Amino acid sequence: MRNKFLILFLILSLNAFGQSTIQYDIVLEGGRVIDPETKLDAVRNVGIQNGRIKMISSDPLEGKETVNVNGMVVAPGFIDLHVHGMSHVEQEYQLHDGVTTALELEWGIEHTGAWYASRQDKALIHYGASVNWPYERLRATGRYQEGVDELLNMVRANEREIASFIQIAAPSFTEDLTPEEMSQTLTNIKSSLEEGAIGIGVPIGYLPGTKPAEMYSVFELGGQLNALIFTHNRQPNILATQEVIANAVLTGAPLHIVHINSMSLGQIDFALNMVSAATQKGFDITTELYPYTAASTGLMTAMFNEGWQEKLGIDYGDLQLTPYPRNLYETQKDQSICDHAHDATRMDCKGHCRTRGNHWIGRYAL
Repeated sequence: MRNKFLILFLILSLNAFGQSTIQYDIVLEGGRVIDPETKLDAVRNVGIQNGRIKMISSDPLEGKETVNVNGMVVAPGFIDLHVHGMSHVEQEYQLHDGVTTALELEWGIEHTGAWYASRQDKALIHYGASVNWPYERLRATGRYQEGVDELLNMVRANEREIASFIQIAAPSFTEDLTPEEMSQTLTNIKSSLEEGAIGIGVPIGYLPGTKPAEMYSVFELGGQLNALIFTHNRQPNILATQEVIANAVLTGAPLHIVHINSMSLGQIDFALNMVSAATQKGFDITTELYPYTAASTGLMTAMFNEGWQEKLGIDYGDLQLTPYPRNLYETQKDQSICDHAHDATRMDCKGHCRTRGNHWIGRYAL
């Protein structure tokens, strides 16, 4: 028994000695280390070797370079699922927010393969996008080839913006697709997924007249391919939330509802309860919300169709129009900021607030 104790003591002593003599490339000393996966939230020292975190310890660590990060937060790089600006300007702001991966998943990006090629070796951080469903249905009609070509040129020149896409594609938003065009849309979506698209972006809120059967067919495809669907709901109300949840449950499609506070407004607790109930029953349904009380979108979109005051619960006094001509912060022309809390302080941001970061995601990914 004594021999076993001595052997164990020697092993522990050697391990402690080995840890104390390691010299890391970089040591981050005295920072508040937060790890959402393990729930760690404490002051620790972090040892980095060959670009990898090798040690997190409350004990002192030796490093070739030691950085005092006392009073700062040390956390994994954030993966933001919901961005709209993908240029260097936006990515610089995202880096200052601690974002190391920025993904355009609500709208997606048209010409997926060409877009990935245009960003290769140029982006400041990791990047990705979903299939742009409105674009794939536009392309499926065969009636907008000039617009399809124009969008391709914009993607290749890194000049692609949602506002420009809407301006080109908007005439198709109110068109009903034939069965043949619906089939071609699904074929186009499959092709873009094969080119590296991350799921399917379904901003049906900007195409609210889309027939339920067409929308359901997209969910069916998502279920067949296990492709995650990111949806901006048809309307900012509970019925629209129930529509996408029902589609996901019936087809088995994984679903992520974007900015659920914009989608449910004053009934957010009800909406969150539905998502929670679906999750507890084993369905792959998640959501996200942002921590401010204003939204941002274009005045030329379906969000401001007749009846918008009643639908959104706001009026002209609750709107702000961003200045024109554009400055570095803007992402869209004729961009409006909608204040959903009448007594709230309006956001001090130009263009889409998410261009400047601070958008909360529904699930941490490390």
